[in-house]
Amino acid sequence: MLKGFFKHIGKNVFIETNFKCEYGYNISIDDDSFMNADCMILDNAEVTIGKNCWFGPRCELITAGHPIQYRERRNMNTCSIDKPIRIGNECWFGASVIVLPGVTIGNNVVVGAGSVVTKDVPSNTVVCGNPARPKKQLDPYVEDEVEE
Repeated sequence: MLKGFFKHIGKNVFIETNFKCEYGYNISIDDDSFMNADCMILDNAEVTIGKNCWFGPRCELITAGHPIQYRERRNMNTCSIDKPIRIGNECWFGASVIVLPGVTIGNNVVVGAGSVVTKDVPSNTVVCGNPARPKKQLDPYVEDEVEE
């Protein structure tokens, strides 16, 4: 069912109940990724999720923004400022994480529960808080590493 709904859906992708999205056709999710209950993606722009990414319950990926000046918000048809979200491989998002428009998240990133990601996050980093800030560096990500 998911294959016709999203732009791309990889193998072994599992999405729990009460998932919501704006369109679906702007979403690409790679292999072995998981979204827990009540996740939401507002995909007015492209959302790309890499391999083996895990999302805790109630995570939100939001590509739509709006002007801060009130006069510019008056026209509902032209006031949306849409920016893509890109997420690398091997990322883990705790419960209730919010990722805002235009953010790129590298490989091997952990985002603590309740964090609001407003800026790009480099690979191999733990971030948390509102706004999310780096807290720790992780071992470097090695693509296609074989487990022993």
